[in-house]
Amino acid sequence: MRITWFVANMPRGLAALSNTVAMLATVVMFGLLIALGGKLVWDEYRFEVTSPGLGEPQWIYTATLPLFSILVVIRAVAWWNTERKSPSPTAETAPPPGAEI
Repeated sequence: MRITWFVANMPRGLAALSNTVAMLATVVMFGLLIALGGKLVWDEYRFEVTSPGLGEPQWIYTATLPLFSILVVIRAVAWWNTERKSPSPTAETAPPPGAEI
């Protein structure tokens, strides 16, 4: 989890490193959700699991987990690419604590 105040007060190199670590952690965690969620969807499809209330195929609902995880990974990489190209804020230009809200 990235804490903006700490990152804004870090030296430029350390702030860039923390942004990269945050992006990599996000990609790894949501990558696991993509892989394991995809396996779960395949199992529910293969074994024809149905929802208890409606009797619809359960994999239709479960498929949203890996699909939205793919969107989060794309967004995390796009954010990191934007942050990498833009100059990082210094302590003078950073908003005061609590102003991000």
